[in-house]
Amino acid sequence: MEKIKNATPIAGLVLFLIGLGLFSYLGIYNRYWADDWCYNADFRELGFIGTLKGYTYITTYASNRYSLTFFSGVLYFLGILGVQIMTPLNILFLFTALFWALVSIKKMLNSSMPKTSIALISAIAIYYSIYLAPHLYQSLYWRSGSLPYFAPLVFSVLIFALIMYQSVLEIPSRLVGIVVGLFAFLAGGFSEAGCATLVTALMFYIAFACVFRKDTWAKRSLFTAFIALTFSLIAMIVLISSPTTTHRLDLYGKSATLIELPYLILSFSYDFVRFSFTDMPLPHLAIIGISLSLSYLLYTPGKQPLKTKTIVLIILLVAIITFVLISASYAPSAYIEKSPPHPRTRIIPRFILTLAIVIVSWVLGSLARQFFQSMPYLILSAVLFMLLSLYSIRTIWIVSQDLLIFKDRASAWDERAMQIQNAKENGLSEVKVLAIDGLPVGGIRDFYAKGSGRPGYWINICAARYYDIGAINVK
Repeated sequence: MEKIKNATPIAGLVLFLIGLGLFSYLGIYNRYWADDWCYNADFRELGFIGTLKGYTYITTYASNRYSLTFFSGVLYFLGILGVQIMTPLNILFLFTALFWALVSIKKMLNSSMPKTSIALISAIAIYYSIYLAPHLYQSLYWRSGSLPYFAPLVFSVLIFALIMYQSVLEIPSRLVGIVVGLFAFLAGGFSEAGCATLVTALMFYIAFACVFRKDTWAKRSLFTAFIALTFSLIAMIVLISSPTTTHRLDLYGKSATLIELPYLILSFSYDFVRFSFTDMPLPHLAIIGISLSLSYLLYTPGKQPLKTKTIVLIILLVAIITFVLISASYAPSAYIEKSPPHPRTRIIPRFILTLAIVIVSWVLGSLARQFFQSMPYLILSAVLFMLLSLYSIRTIWIVSQDLLIFKDRASAWDERAMQIQNAKENGLSEVKVLAIDGLPVGGIRDFYAKGSGRPGYWINICAARYYDIGAINVK
């Protein structure tokens, strides 16, 4: 049993890191699509600073999202390599930030939890957040979809990692405070949903720090959290204040009233949580079972085990905070569109819900170990973990089936790019290319035939500007 206990965290970590590695590897097939062409065309024609100035007047895309424009430009100057490294870097940074935050919380609570367990929590939460993403391709592999919705997750978790790091430093660092302020301003500038979620999360942290203001961790980190909240609120003001925001709002028609808004937010958020469990029961049962069994097997008794009442209170607080954060991510769409956000946006509430499920299940596993410690229960937990690991292996196999789809699309894109470049070098002002089917990856839009009346024809125009050719059409 001792050998199984020692091998389990290593086996689990290897399993989920392989899964995250596969998601990262798929990123090498990333290419430019849809809005990417318009950003690229502006960066080529206007330059980096000129495109950032488009915050006040460019309406082709969401130019009010200044961080989205900024990092689109950074990745643009790296060429195709920029979009290829985007996905693996996002996953790596998110895992590192979450692990760092949880390690700091462990120190703050004086917990004896091994770092391998913390790494497991991080890997499980991130892997299943990505696997269950409502629109995986647009949330993770399309630059103009990943930056506004996945990137703020990375920055937000990193901000909390820095705040928690500040809470365990004997002498709070001024540099950490400066970096937190900068990161909060950048995190808030990716999208309205990301900014609203970050502001709400920081308000929760500050509220708890004020309640426990006499504790050392609160004294050390409260001012840093205030800095983060201040700059995230400034980011929200900057997003709203852009002249192009009014233009975007006009496209959606009349916004929700203050009477309608609370009902819409709560209704959409409740439906998200409900449908997560009813539409995808098996993966959620796997998350719960894996986290609970691992927690039970790897449980290390602390100096002062938490009381049952305290654990119940923690679970209740996690549930409340989770629902409020999900509601915050839904609030901008509920107000502007009177509807749930686009599936690519829901990577934010998906991560929040999945992380909460992992944490609650882990806490329940530790509680169960305090009451049931006989060998049969240990064996049962080990068997449960191994069985559910088979399910996780199956999910990795399912994801691997996307390799051929991603590879074929990248090859077709590369051939088409070469065709356009050859046409330009031969002095042609117009080139006709084959369309690439977006249906296999969830319907991401591509070039259309001239005169087709399709609303996505602007993609052709932006791509032609990027390649500096007269026109691009589909055969």
